[in-house]
Order: sequence, then C-alpha cells, then structure tokens
Amino acid sequence: MKIDWGIADRIREKQPIVLNLSNVVTIGKVANALSAIGASLITSKDIDEAKEMVSIADAVVINTGTWIPGRICVCASRSRLC
Repeated sequence: MKIDWGIADRIREKQPIVLNLSNVVTIGKVANALSAIGASLITSKDIDEAKEMVSIADAVVINTGTWIPGRICVCASRSRLC
C-alpha cells in the first residue's frame, strides 16, 4: 500500500480543528492520532456546546461504538436534527 504523505503535510499546514465524537474505548487513540498529524482536537461531551463546537470545527470524527444519549444529540446536531 502506498501512503500519500502529502495529505499529512497539508493537514499539518492547515492545523484543522477536529471535533472528536468517539466512544470511550477509542477516544484516547483517536485523539493521539489526530494530534500526531497536527490537528487541533475538541472532545466536548456537553450537549449545550454541540452547535458551537460543530460551527467552529473543520471536521468531525464520529465513532459509533458505544451509544449514550448525550453523544446521539451531539452527532444529530451535526446533521441539524437536534
């Protein structure tokens, strides 16, 4: 498999803000991976902050592992369902 390192370089250059909505099992690993490639990370769980977090994020990571009510609303707000 050929790796396109140009993508990683572009991410490091842009330093995107990424909202990480991962389950509790993988949140640390996803956070470490995003940090390693130069992204700025948000892992807020607060439903009241969802719209603001989505509005400032350049990207959203959604890992649908273990669902809990707060995460469902945050994810749904990304689709403007909440």
